[in-house]
Amino acid sequence: MRPSLGCLLADSLDYAGMFPPAELPLETALRNYLDYQRREHSWFLGRFVCPAKGLSELAGLLLLLPPDSRLRLSVLGQSQQPSADWFAALEADLAAMKRLCAEHGERVRVDYYEAPLPRDALALDPVALTVLLNRVRERFEAAGMSRLSVFLETRRWWELLQAIGEAAQLFSNEGDEGIRFGWKIRAGGSEPCDFPAASAVAHLIAGCRDARLPWKATAGLHEPLRAIDRQLNVFRFGFLSLIAAAVLAQVHNLTAAQIQPILEETHADRFRFSDSGFSWQTITANRDQIAAARDRSMVSFGSCSFAEPIEGLERLKLLEGVAGHD
Repeated sequence: MRPSLGCLLADSLDYAGMFPPAELPLETALRNYLDYQRREHSWFLGRFVCPAKGLSELAGLLLLLPPDSRLRLSVLGQSQQPSADWFAALEADLAAMKRLCAEHGERVRVDYYEAPLPRDALALDPVALTVLLNRVRERFEAAGMSRLSVFLETRRWWELLQAIGEAAQLFSNEGDEGIRFGWKIRAGGSEPCDFPAASAVAHLIAGCRDARLPWKATAGLHEPLRAIDRQLNVFRFGFLSLIAAAVLAQVHNLTAAQIQPILEETHADRFRFSDSGFSWQTITANRDQIAAARDRSMVSFGSCSFAEPIEGLERLKLLEGVAGHD
């Protein structure tokens, strides 16, 4: 029995079936998500990822929801653009989210809003960036949607680690009862240059931990552990090793140099799971520490497949007896 694995991975896969490489129609993706909610490993499933421009179509499909179910959403905002257009798009997204929630009450809840920062935001000084973030907060509060997490993204973020680290201090969520800001990273893509180095991800994990920022990841996270992509000749990150590294970094205040080997781990037997907790090598975390650290570090990862990550865990014989997080 490995209940600690269930605790580590509970609620972590945000299903993005509408996005590459699956690219399913919205109705097909929604039906898949509702089906996964009824399957054996539903504890692994997080939110349904839907672009803001698809919310009106989604509203028309909510008759598919079983009477006792709730749809938790991660809504994707518009593509990167200058600040003036970005805020206009944000207003439209907020109106669509507010309308959907008002029409469907407790049956629909937006947990996350994800969007790239405006193109010109990276050139701002800390004071101007603070103003921008406060404008975002004010928009959500004015729309009555202040109790959710907003994950902001920058492309090729590993080239901007210092700027991200400095900006992260402006987002600090400690004691904040309203909007919670966080970072979204892309862990891969269609080209070798889309894959960050393990050292960059390790520095990001440590930096977000120090700034008390949650984060989420997307792109190419179908396998539990690091593995070579022979077509692109790069290493892909594993979702299990990413989450494990984030949790252990949080619990033990690990440095980036200590985090990196966890990200690069390719041997499943170096991760050990028990009733009470899990360990990598000699570094351990109990179930209470895992639950607390997950909320403060890597909260989830996006995947266009639910089956492939499950199959990866099964190949490593990690799912036998997993009870999920209680």
